[in-house]
Amino acid sequence: MRSVVSVVVAVAVMAGGTVLVGWWALPVLGVGWGVVENRSRYPGLLGALAGALAWAGLLAYAAVSVGIDQIAVITGGVLGVPAAASYALTIAFAALLAGSAATVGGALRGIAARGPRTDPASL
Repeated sequence: MRSVVSVVVAVAVMAGGTVLVGWWALPVLGVGWGVVENRSRYPGLLGALAGALAWAGLLAYAAVSVGIDQIAVITGGVLGVPAAASYALTIAFAALLAGSAATVGGALRGIAARGPRTDPASL
């Protein structure tokens, strides 16, 4: 249950960061979330889920309020894929950004928890 709550919070923060700052907020927030989220063994997977859900929600909101169908058709034509595939690629991009960043954040948290190496033989 704690993971669900933390993912929901991460989705809200990542969506808000994307709206306020832009796409590059996603990896920055992903690293932060990976550092803070210490209850999960797989912060990268949960970070990817949060990033994908955040951008899927933003796409759904934009589709309903603004009507982004023409943008999907244009980007799909540029990429040589159907319009629906451009939505899938956008969500996959968000998942990869947030997931890889959360993995890095989790690794940094692990390094910080171990502390510096003082044994010369371990270097």
